[in-house]
Amino acid sequence: MLMAELGAEFPWGVLLMTDSGSSELIPEWSSPGEQVTAAPSAMVVRVRHADEGGVSVRLWADDGHEASGILIFEGSIELPSGVLRASDALAATTADLELAAGIYPIRLFADLESEASAIDIVLE
Repeated sequence: MLMAELGAEFPWGVLLMTDSGSSELIPEWSSPGEQVTAAPSAMVVRVRHADEGGVSVRLWADDGHEASGILIFEGSIELPSGVLRASDALAATTADLELAAGIYPIRLFADLESEASAIDIVLE
């Protein structure tokens, strides 16, 4: 089931996925080709830069939905506040999804291996 959607331009070419109360430092990418870097309650995803166009971000509940694209990350995210926030680097554009507080398995899919214009986020 589609739970939230965000269509935006990303001036820094990064999408943030965080617990709304997170102030955790997110580690640097280990290589220029890495598309996702994550801490327990936050992650950063490289996406198409605003100069190149917009990006579509969809958050799905895992109900058998066939996410489209290439699997770029599989792990978990801690949401102690119970609110998952998707935003650009400056939080000028955001989408919040209210859930029960907890730790959620998460998978990210992208339409391209670099400079993605579509990201599907699947929470289990």
